[in-house]
Amino acid sequence: MEVRLTPDRQNRLSQLAIEQDRAPDALAQEAICRYLDQEARFTEAVKLGEEALERGEYLTHEQFGERLERLFKIGWNSGGRHSPPTIRNPSTGISPRTIQPPPATW
Repeated sequence: MEVRLTPDRQNRLSQLAIEQDRAPDALAQEAICRYLDQEARFTEAVKLGEEALERGEYLTHEQFGERLERLFKIGWNSGGRHSPPTIRNPSTGISPRTIQPPPATW
């Protein structure tokens, strides 16, 4: 089998191969294997989800919201053991912003 790449992708693959001191073919094979494994896991997860749905094992939107709210309360209001995640501006690395839990009426 032959795989054709755009010139840009070929250049990116070649550059990565140089940086990692590996053969471009080996990197391409590894990427394809990872993709196939990921697709197989995803397909299996969808199948399991569909089977659970057929058995009536699912949460309504409201039930999911209630569980999510409980998780926020448990994780962020447990005596300081857990703190909300901080997000930083990726371009500057400054200006931290803290994610707040959803309002109680959510």
